[in-house]
Amino acid sequence: MNRLLRDSSLATLAGMAFSTGVWADSLVDSNNFLCTGWSAATCTTEGECDVTEAWRLNMPDFVTVDLEAELLLTPEASDEPREAEFEIRRRDEGLIVLQGIQEDRAWSWVINETSGEGTMSISSDSSNVTVFTVCTPTEGL
Repeated sequence: MNRLLRDSSLATLAGMAFSTGVWADSLVDSNNFLCTGWSAATCTTEGECDVTEAWRLNMPDFVTVDLEAELLLTPEASDEPREAEFEIRRRDEGLIVLQGIQEDRAWSWVINETSGEGTMSISSDSSNVTVFTVCTPTEGL
């Protein structure tokens, strides 16, 4: 029953995110939040850039951010579980800044605490992906 409720909650959140275009809430005083990417661009060292939907880039539909555990996680209901640790966590002047390294990529994510909107950059030695994100606190979901 809990999995059914969790799956239906994620489906509702996905519907909200994609039906309104942008879905985000204040993250002030929140250490746990759910985020999704809504727009992305990829660029290579050859100077080619493509704008696309974030879901087309083999990224999870949703990521849970746990600031205290310093982890990015896919929700339990995800078909493809993923996890990434972040090495830098800073909350300063209304911004949440997270940074980490995973395999051959470095990533940095800046999230506006008040709006819940953010930008993530994922870089390798030959390409960069920029993803525009929206987040909402998980408390009460």
